[in-house]
Amino acid sequence: MRNSYQDGVYETTCPILLGKNFTYVLQVKDQIGSFFYFPSLAFHKASGGIRILSRPRILVPFPVPTGIFTLLIGDWFNHDHCLPLLQQLKAMLDGGHKLPSLDDILINGHGSNDASFTVEQAPNDKHDLQGQAASSVGPAVAVLIPPGGSSRWISRAELSESRRQMASKISSRKTYRFRISNVGLQNSLNIRIQGHKMKLVEVEGTHTVQTIYESLDVLVDQSYSVLVTMDQAAQDFYIVASTRFTDKIISTTAILHYSNSNKPVSVPIPGGPTDRIDWSLNQVRSIRTNLSASGPRPNLQGSYNYGLVNITRTIKLVSTAAQVNGKQRYGVNSVYFLPADTPLKLADYFKIGGVFRHIDGHAFWVVGMDGGLWAPNCREQYNLRDSVSRSTTQVYPKSWTSIYIALDNVGMWNVRSEFWARQYLGKQFYLRVYTPVTSVRDEFPIPNNAVLSLSLVMAGALQLANGEVPAIFVLGDSTSDVGTNNYLPQSSIKSNFPHNGVDFPFARATGRFSNGFNTADYLAKLFGFKRSPPTFLSQNGTSAVKRPKFRGINFSSAGCGILDSTGQTTAQGKNVVPMGEQLYQFSIVYNDLLAFKGPSETEKFLAKSLFFISIGSNDILGNYYSSNPIPKEQFIPNLGLVYEKFLRIAIKLCYMLISLGARKFGIVSVPPVGCCPSQRISQANDFTDVKTACCGNGTLNAQGFCTPKANLCSNRDEYLFWDMFHPTQAASKLAAFTLYGGERRFVSPINFSQLPDA
Repeated sequence: MRNSYQDGVYETTCPILLGKNFTYVLQVKDQIGSFFYFPSLAFHKASGGIRILSRPRILVPFPVPTGIFTLLIGDWFNHDHCLPLLQQLKAMLDGGHKLPSLDDILINGHGSNDASFTVEQAPNDKHDLQGQAASSVGPAVAVLIPPGGSSRWISRAELSESRRQMASKISSRKTYRFRISNVGLQNSLNIRIQGHKMKLVEVEGTHTVQTIYESLDVLVDQSYSVLVTMDQAAQDFYIVASTRFTDKIISTTAILHYSNSNKPVSVPIPGGPTDRIDWSLNQVRSIRTNLSASGPRPNLQGSYNYGLVNITRTIKLVSTAAQVNGKQRYGVNSVYFLPADTPLKLADYFKIGGVFRHIDGHAFWVVGMDGGLWAPNCREQYNLRDSVSRSTTQVYPKSWTSIYIALDNVGMWNVRSEFWARQYLGKQFYLRVYTPVTSVRDEFPIPNNAVLSLSLVMAGALQLANGEVPAIFVLGDSTSDVGTNNYLPQSSIKSNFPHNGVDFPFARATGRFSNGFNTADYLAKLFGFKRSPPTFLSQNGTSAVKRPKFRGINFSSAGCGILDSTGQTTAQGKNVVPMGEQLYQFSIVYNDLLAFKGPSETEKFLAKSLFFISIGSNDILGNYYSSNPIPKEQFIPNLGLVYEKFLRIAIKLCYMLISLGARKFGIVSVPPVGCCPSQRISQANDFTDVKTACCGNGTLNAQGFCTPKANLCSNRDEYLFWDMFHPTQAASKLAAFTLYGGERRFVSPINFSQLPDA
């Protein structure tokens, strides 16, 4: 996986909320093989198989099997039906108890003999493999004839022909591929098929030396791929999964059914290995990489010799356990993990301060394992030639395992125990693979739907104070207005009435053109403020800057523009506060600061402060709806000429801010105003994906303002637009997060989070 944002664990993404869904768009990174998916939070447990196939032009080191089966094996615990099973198990651990012994084993979610796999035998000859044995010793040999016949001498030529025919029949037997994964909570399992051998061909994406096994130990979270040839007489056979390393061996069975069979399974059920650890350890040591086979790429798996790479760092991880505040905890190197309120990967992205068997996002070479404690001289027994590259490994009790890993996948990756009780109680950590360069070559960007789908959980967690930004000053229009027009008695552009503010604290209509907070609020939150600073007109002159907690002013006025004429349509009095007047208001604040702080401190204060400007759309809309002589159909082609005047004025206004001490600007460009519901009414029949306003009336809810009598949607977080012009709170949050931490294709030359250090 090339994107740790979609790793699906505690610290890389927020949880998928109840009743919501999330679409994973994955590009596997140079990977093939047998895997499975599962939830990772609390004690949720479900799973399904994943098959990543080789590209057509890459040769696979075995013939195409007749069919492919997925076997998901795992332990099962009964419960008393008062609470869901996994909640009960979680409660046991939270109460300081161990998990109980398992009650059963499931194969593909079924108990004993409930799962069945039907195979074809071909060719159909019941005597193909019965009563045939031969020896090549001597000029002539005696062979056994099928039941009912008698012994006789045959020549070497007859024997050779017999062998050829027999080999032909055997080679025509059908072979199936079984992809086996242990999806349980804590128990290692052994898998075997009655009367059949298993040829191991792949382990978690690596083609292996094709070794024959009668049974395989599959530890939790591990996956193996084997070939099984249907070379027995037609009947049904047991597929058996049983526990390893438990006092009481628990087994379950499934049925391998030959399609031409009319004979049921026969007892006894084949037994597995004992509880001896050395048997399992020796088996995993015997698994080697097929160096002459191709993997996910055309080049051979042996073309990269990991044993010749210089080791730059050795990290020793020791499994530990302890009582912490009266509760059992497990950890690594005496440190146990607790999930943070804000996922670490998202906190890292938004620059917010504040025995192990699996490593996500990477494959590693298991170069050695043995009993006892690891010491430097253990390196002498490392396999530095053909160890298997995989993402899981076992660490046996009182033993060690050594891996080589190339940290070449940038991101934040989970390293965890697959003993789920211990993982839940702290036996995991996160490995950050870091590069100072932000590039899609190294790491894919945060998914487009990540913040929108999952950000609700982050709302409180991202309010950590930055400490480097003393104040924020906001200039603009209704996209950032937090109530300026409430103080203009004659203004016709107000929103201090329902349904506006329906999702604001205490459902208060503040003058924001939103169901809750707007983009200015969320930008302020991301820099450690509670919300946007108050409006200039709500403050009492010089007294505002004298407050110990003075953190800035919002000058924005709904309906205004860069041009003084924009929005001024009321003859009775002032309708909006245009940009020029907002600058004059800032000059008043500047003089107040000079009087209170003095020239030197004021210069330092403003140099560290941030200035956000969001304005311009009303100039375009006003020009479009005005009596401008430019025909409407020529408006867009001539927009550059029209807007040139705005730009000249805007640049002049910015220089005025600079002359008053402003140094750090975050300027929000004009949004695509043609996408607003008010502009889409006439196009509604031409688009199939038109988004309606949440609050309004008429077509697309865009033929009437948001008033107490307007239509109001109930699922406001799923709407992009609040009214005919303005975004919803959810859309404003997404915009703020993008401005704060977005990459250069969204915010340039730097994003807003980089402004304090600029």
